[in-house]
Amino acid sequence: MKNLDPEELLKELKTTKDYIDKLIDGINPVTGKSISTKEVIYEYKVSRQLDFLSDYLQDEIRKCEDGYMGNPHGKTEDTLEEYDITTKESQKYEFSETPITMADICNRLNSLRQSSKMRKLKGISAIEVLTTYGYIKRERRKVIPTAEGNALGIVIKEFLSNGNIMTKVVYGMEAQRFIVDHLREVMEINKTKRF
Repeated sequence: MKNLDPEELLKELKTTKDYIDKLIDGINPVTGKSISTKEVIYEYKVSRQLDFLSDYLQDEIRKCEDGYMGNPHGKTEDTLEEYDITTKESQKYEFSETPITMADICNRLNSLRQSSKMRKLKGISAIEVLTTYGYIKRERRKVIPTAEGNALGIVIKEFLSNGNIMTKVVYGMEAQRFIVDHLREVMEINKTKRF
């Protein structure tokens, strides 16, 4: 790896983290389009490692910004704060009348964070809550809405990608409302999702 000055290194770290975060959220970082659910990044072990790498890069970015890289004796926070927003803050969530993906829901909830030093809310945390309430089931790492989930507005949508018919799970307004109403439970599970 070539030697980079601190500014170039910081820029590269931020770009890399941005790409990884987009992949985690199911977005092609180059085109900005949704990634097919058949892609390898949807495998649990892969997405878990991407989450780990994203958190690691956030720590490295903070070290660079704090001047830690140039000062080996410098101190910095070792961990990010847990994702935690108040009920009042969660009421700022912008509901979509058009069904959206879990990545979109998490992006909207993560935009409500008061600090970039706060961990992101991960979709898997909301999926676990929805599973507990019987709205979805998981088969071979795939999310499948139950009849109750369909009634709540969780549906499988077909779309065309590179000439192939693909599917993705989307969440209507009532499903989004359920997640926001049960956000405290989602946040508790999120504490255990380190990567």
